[in-house]
Amino acid sequence: MKDLLGNFGGYDIITGKKIKSPKKRQPVTRSQKNYILDVQRNRCAICKKQLKAASTHFDHIKEVSKNGKSTTKNLRALCANCHYERHNTDKARKADKKRKPTPSRRRDPFGLSFS
Repeated sequence: MKDLLGNFGGYDIITGKKIKSPKKRQPVTRSQKNYILDVQRNRCAICKKQLKAASTHFDHIKEVSKNGKSTTKNLRALCANCHYERHNTDKARKADKKRKPTPSRRRDPFGLSFS
């Protein structure tokens, strides 16, 4: 059956291509948070500082965008600073991967290139 967006059973009615559904982030339950804090002894997984309730962040080890799930094995408690640093590092690595390296070719005086 066709829906309002022109989709037909997960396929685009015009192009016939399969439509990718957006990845949905599952909420982290209170019991999962308590378990993670208990296992980590209420310390940050990276810097090992004591966590404060107001500044505790729960981080997916394998990102949701890369099919990471909200399970206790894939979650860790971080302080706000470590969580911020982790995501800044990830963004920088992603930007570096998008950049194409410039080829370094040496040329001899006669115009012939060699590696």
